[in-house]
Amino acid sequence: MQLLHTIEDAHKIFETQGSSPLLVTCDDFRDWVCKYDRFPKYLFNELIASQFARLWGIKTPETCFIKVKSEHIPKEKFPQLQLSWFEKECFGSLYLEASKELDHTMLSMFQELIIRKYS
Repeated sequence: MQLLHTIEDAHKIFETQGSSPLLVTCDDFRDWVCKYDRFPKYLFNELIASQFARLWGIKTPETCFIKVKSEHIPKEKFPQLQLSWFEKECFGSLYLEASKELDHTMLSMFQELIIRKYS
């Protein structure tokens, strides 16, 4: 996997119950969803899962490693972030602007249908 570097301040944080990833622009001039070392075990699992998905032909966003420069994490904008979480390379997924985040508003589309058995 390639290693990219941030070139400007993080744009936004995606508030989630997990790692709350950042939206960053890297030296390839593309935007990436960047997950950092807040929960290393989960980050490792996501990395492995993305590689298996690729091997199995499941369509997933392009991935990379990202080195986030400490000066690109504005503490006044994102006070909840700790610089120590960015000392290691982060895991990045290409930001797909037209995509929809799977959240509680979409879960009803995937609820199991109730099938009644008639005798």
